[in-house]
Amino acid sequence: MRKDSPYQSVKDLKGKDFLFADPASTSGNLYPRATLMKELGLSNKELDSFFGSVAFSGGHDKSLLALANGNADAIGTSSLMVPMMAESGLVKEEDFRVIAESDPIVGGAPLLYRQDLPEALVTQLRELMLDYDTKNPKFLESVGAARFVEGSDSDFDPIREVAKALDMSPEELLKK
Repeated sequence: MRKDSPYQSVKDLKGKDFLFADPASTSGNLYPRATLMKELGLSNKELDSFFGSVAFSGGHDKSLLALANGNADAIGTSSLMVPMMAESGLVKEEDFRVIAESDPIVGGAPLLYRQDLPEALVTQLRELMLDYDTKNPKFLESVGAARFVEGSDSDFDPIREVAKALDMSPEELLKK
Protein backbone atom coordinates (compact mmCIF):
# COMPACT_ATOMS: atom_id res chain seq x y z
CA MET A 1 0.00 0.00 0.00
CA ARG A 2 1.26 3.48 -0.75
CA LYS A 3 1.82 5.41 2.46
CA ASP A 4 -0.36 8.27 1.20
CA SER A 5 -3.25 5.91 0.39
CA PRO A 6 -6.51 6.49 2.29
CA TYR A 7 -7.05 2.72 2.65
CA GLN A 8 -6.26 1.48 6.14
CA SER A 9 -7.43 -2.13 5.99
CA VAL A 10 -8.09 -4.90 3.51
CA LYS A 11 -11.84 -4.20 3.80
CA ASP A 12 -11.23 -0.67 2.53
CA LEU A 13 -10.09 -2.14 -0.80
CA LYS A 14 -13.61 -3.11 -1.93
CA GLY A 15 -13.98 -2.07 -5.56
CA LYS A 16 -10.30 -1.10 -5.87
CA ASP A 17 -7.61 -2.34 -8.27
CA PHE A 18 -5.46 -5.17 -6.92
CA LEU A 19 -2.32 -6.71 -8.44
CA PHE A 20 -0.82 -10.09 -7.76
CA ALA A 21 2.66 -10.85 -9.11
CA ASP A 22 2.19 -14.12 -10.99
CA PRO A 23 -0.37 -16.94 -10.91
CA ALA A 24 2.26 -19.51 -9.86
CA SER A 25 3.97 -17.26 -7.29
CA THR A 26 3.78 -18.40 -3.70
CA SER A 27 4.57 -14.99 -2.18
CA GLY A 28 2.99 -12.98 -4.98
CA ASN A 29 -0.30 -14.86 -5.30
CA LEU A 30 -0.98 -17.97 -3.20
CA TYR A 31 -0.20 -16.66 0.27
CA PRO A 32 -1.52 -13.12 -0.31
CA ARG A 33 -4.71 -14.59 -1.82
CA ALA A 34 -5.19 -16.94 1.15
CA THR A 35 -4.61 -14.04 3.56
CA LEU A 36 -7.15 -11.84 1.78
CA MET A 37 -9.70 -14.66 1.78
CA LYS A 38 -9.21 -15.18 5.51
CA GLU A 39 -9.40 -11.47 6.38
CA LEU A 40 -12.46 -10.87 4.22
CA GLY A 41 -14.24 -14.17 4.92
CA LEU A 42 -14.52 -14.88 1.20
CA SER A 43 -13.95 -17.97 -0.92
CA ASN A 44 -11.36 -17.89 -3.67
CA LYS A 45 -14.14 -17.64 -6.26
CA GLU A 46 -15.65 -14.63 -4.44
CA LEU A 47 -12.36 -12.80 -3.90
CA ASP A 48 -11.85 -11.42 -7.42
CA SER A 49 -15.33 -9.87 -7.47
CA PHE A 50 -14.60 -8.05 -4.17
CA PHE A 51 -12.07 -5.89 -6.00
CA GLY A 52 -12.79 -3.55 -8.90
CA SER A 53 -10.16 -5.38 -10.92
CA VAL A 54 -7.64 -8.12 -10.26
CA ALA A 55 -4.65 -8.67 -12.51
CA PHE A 56 -1.19 -10.19 -12.59
CA SER A 57 1.72 -7.84 -13.18
CA GLY A 58 4.21 -10.49 -14.28
CA GLY A 59 6.57 -10.05 -11.32
CA HIS A 60 7.01 -8.68 -7.82
CA ASP A 61 9.07 -5.75 -9.08
CA LYS A 62 6.43 -4.86 -11.67
CA SER A 63 3.70 -4.92 -9.01
CA LEU A 64 5.66 -2.64 -6.72
CA LEU A 65 6.46 -0.19 -9.52
CA ALA A 66 2.78 -0.18 -10.57
CA LEU A 67 1.81 0.64 -6.99
CA ALA A 68 4.49 3.33 -6.72
CA ASN A 69 3.26 4.93 -9.96
CA GLY A 70 -0.40 4.88 -8.92
CA ASN A 71 -1.41 2.17 -11.40
CA ALA A 72 -2.78 -0.12 -8.66
CA ASP A 73 -4.43 0.52 -5.31
CA ALA A 74 -2.83 -2.46 -3.56
CA ILE A 75 -0.58 -5.43 -4.33
CA GLY A 76 0.36 -8.83 -3.01
CA THR A 77 4.14 -9.22 -3.00
CA SER A 78 7.08 -10.65 -1.12
CA SER A 79 8.11 -8.80 2.03
CA LEU A 80 11.63 -8.71 0.61
CA MET A 81 10.62 -6.69 -2.44
CA VAL A 82 10.32 -3.21 -0.93
CA PRO A 83 13.77 -3.24 0.73
CA MET A 84 15.37 -4.78 -2.36
CA MET A 85 13.84 -2.21 -4.71
CA ALA A 86 14.66 0.60 -2.27
CA GLU A 87 18.28 -0.53 -2.16
CA SER A 88 18.39 -0.30 -5.95
CA GLY A 89 17.08 3.27 -5.74
CA LEU A 90 13.88 2.58 -7.72
CA VAL A 91 11.55 3.28 -4.79
CA LYS A 92 11.74 4.66 -1.26
CA GLU A 93 10.89 2.21 1.50
CA GLU A 94 9.14 4.92 3.54
CA ASP A 95 6.64 5.50 0.70
CA PHE A 96 4.83 2.22 1.48
CA ARG A 97 2.95 0.59 4.34
CA VAL A 98 1.71 -2.92 4.95
CA ILE A 99 -1.95 -3.46 5.79
CA ALA A 100 -1.88 -7.28 5.93
CA GLU A 101 0.74 -10.01 6.19
CA SER A 102 0.49 -13.68 5.34
CA ASP A 103 1.76 -16.53 7.42
CA PRO A 104 5.49 -17.08 6.92
CA ILE A 105 6.37 -19.08 3.85
CA VAL A 106 8.30 -22.16 4.86
CA GLY A 107 11.26 -22.99 2.69
CA GLY A 108 12.20 -19.54 1.44
CA ALA A 109 12.75 -18.97 -2.25
CA PRO A 110 13.73 -22.20 -3.96
CA LEU A 111 16.07 -22.46 -6.91
CA LEU A 112 14.90 -25.23 -9.20
CA TYR A 113 16.22 -26.95 -12.31
CA ARG A 114 14.69 -29.04 -15.08
CA GLN A 115 14.81 -32.78 -14.55
CA ASP A 116 16.30 -33.40 -18.00
CA LEU A 117 19.53 -31.45 -17.35
CA PRO A 118 22.74 -33.48 -17.61
CA GLU A 119 23.76 -34.86 -14.21
CA ALA A 120 27.20 -33.22 -14.44
CA LEU A 121 25.57 -29.80 -14.82
CA VAL A 122 23.18 -30.49 -11.93
CA THR A 123 26.17 -31.43 -9.75
CA GLN A 124 27.98 -28.21 -10.69
CA LEU A 125 24.90 -26.10 -9.97
CA ARG A 126 24.33 -27.83 -6.63
CA GLU A 127 27.96 -27.31 -5.58
CA LEU A 128 27.90 -23.66 -6.66
CA MET A 129 24.73 -22.87 -4.73
CA LEU A 130 25.57 -24.83 -1.58
CA ASP A 131 28.92 -23.00 -1.38
CA TYR A 132 27.50 -19.62 -2.40
CA ASP A 133 27.65 -18.19 1.12
CA THR A 134 31.46 -18.29 0.97
CA LYS A 135 31.60 -16.81 -2.53
CA ASN A 136 29.02 -14.01 -2.24
CA PRO A 137 27.83 -13.49 1.34
CA LYS A 138 26.86 -9.86 0.70
CA PHE A 139 24.20 -10.89 -1.78
CA LEU A 140 22.68 -13.37 0.65
CA GLU A 141 22.73 -10.79 3.44
CA SER A 142 20.99 -8.29 1.15
CA VAL A 143 18.02 -10.65 0.81
CA GLY A 144 17.96 -11.65 4.47
CA ALA A 145 19.51 -15.08 3.99
CA ALA A 146 22.59 -16.80 5.32
CA ARG A 147 23.04 -19.68 2.89
CA PHE A 148 21.35 -22.02 0.45
CA VAL A 149 20.40 -25.48 1.67
CA GLU A 150 19.41 -28.55 -0.27
CA GLY A 151 15.69 -29.12 -0.22
CA SER A 152 13.30 -31.95 -0.91
CA ASP A 153 9.88 -32.30 -2.44
CA SER A 154 8.24 -32.42 1.00
CA ASP A 155 9.45 -28.85 1.63
CA PHE A 156 6.62 -27.77 -0.69
CA ASP A 157 3.86 -29.47 1.34
CA PRO A 158 2.82 -26.26 3.18
CA ILE A 159 2.45 -24.52 -0.18
CA ARG A 160 0.41 -27.43 -1.50
CA GLU A 161 -1.83 -27.09 1.57
CA VAL A 162 -2.42 -23.38 0.82
CA ALA A 163 -3.22 -24.20 -2.83
CA LYS A 164 -5.63 -26.89 -1.63
CA ALA A 165 -7.30 -24.40 0.73
CA LEU A 166 -7.68 -22.10 -2.28
CA ASP A 167 -9.24 -25.03 -4.14
CA MET A 168 -6.70 -24.55 -6.92
CA SER A 169 -5.04 -27.35 -8.84
CA PRO A 170 -1.56 -26.82 -10.31
CA GLU A 171 -3.20 -26.46 -13.72
CA GLU A 172 -5.57 -23.78 -12.41
CA LEU A 173 -2.69 -21.88 -10.83
CA LEU A 174 -0.99 -21.56 -14.19
CA LYS A 175 -4.17 -20.54 -16.05
CA LYS A 176 -5.20 -17.79 -13.62
